[in-house]
Amino acid sequence: MDPFTHVAFGAVTASFLPFARKHRSAWVLASIAAVFPDLDLLIPYRGGPIEKQALHRFFTHTLLLLPFEALLLSWAFRYLLRNETLDKVQRYALALLGLLSHVFLDFLTSGGLPFLWPLTTHRFALDILPIVDPLFSFLLFFLFFSLWRDKSVGKWVSGSLALAYGILAGIQHERALECQQALWQQRHHMAQRAYILPSPGNILLWRSIYAYKGDYYVDGFRLGSAPTFYTGHRAPRITLEEMAPQQGTEFYKACSLFFWIGRDCIARLAPGVYANLCYSFLPHTSTLVAMMVVQEESIGITGKSIRMLIPQNWRERLQKEGRLFWEMLWNGEGKSIKHK
Repeated sequence: MDPFTHVAFGAVTASFLPFARKHRSAWVLASIAAVFPDLDLLIPYRGGPIEKQALHRFFTHTLLLLPFEALLLSWAFRYLLRNETLDKVQRYALALLGLLSHVFLDFLTSGGLPFLWPLTTHRFALDILPIVDPLFSFLLFFLFFSLWRDKSVGKWVSGSLALAYGILAGIQHERALECQQALWQQRHHMAQRAYILPSPGNILLWRSIYAYKGDYYVDGFRLGSAPTFYTGHRAPRITLEEMAPQQGTEFYKACSLFFWIGRDCIARLAPGVYANLCYSFLPHTSTLVAMMVVQEESIGITGKSIRMLIPQNWRERLQKEGRLFWEMLWNGEGKSIKHK
């Protein structure tokens, strides 16, 4: 989630603590704590964009370290606001609640996070909400403003709408799963690995990805009153085991991080070009715009590594895909889906 949504949600969760309602500074502490885990983006690192992306949503987002982060925040808040009447237990509870709200929101999105590290490095995700959702963020800010100004009507309206939106996102996710299964039946496929992901900024367009016989199939759904389907494409599935001969090299290390970030949903778009299929602007395609795409590059005589690939005409392509995205979002002119 974006930092503004984290701030609003952190303040909203703090309002559930009885003592926090009497101290607005309590909401400030919870809001700061709610965005604190994303400060891992400011940590100096050695490496390229892939290493930086792997560092994000890592150890600062794990349940094991959250209690220590809460201790640090409560200690810092004590010295920043010396006249504050909150005791140390209250400060710690607010900081921990804000941190947990951050992890919870990230868990709902399609990016995933390894919150059980070091027990496991698996990236957990419910894939219910997009990483950026303007409508959900607006509802949370409306709720935060109503709580801050103590507007009873606004609190009930905004709180009910935010809760309803979250429930609707879960319902849409289940509908997308049903559509994906119907698509398997129409194609007579038995999926080996499957993903259902919301497209950026909304819960109307969904991205379907599944593996079958060595390929990934990528398609799109528009889940209005009557679900419609957008035929996508297929691309060869790549596994980390295929790169085992390179084990121990910098190339293999970089590929391991790329596979981990992409939750093993990696396909070959072209020779030496690999894409994380979980990220794309359009729900039914795998383009170079708004995706994590890497390309092999030579280092020295025999060595090689991978680098992020950005198309030269990305602005023009983004404008073109943006127009198509809005057409899909508002018109919904796709194929109907037959459920058996």
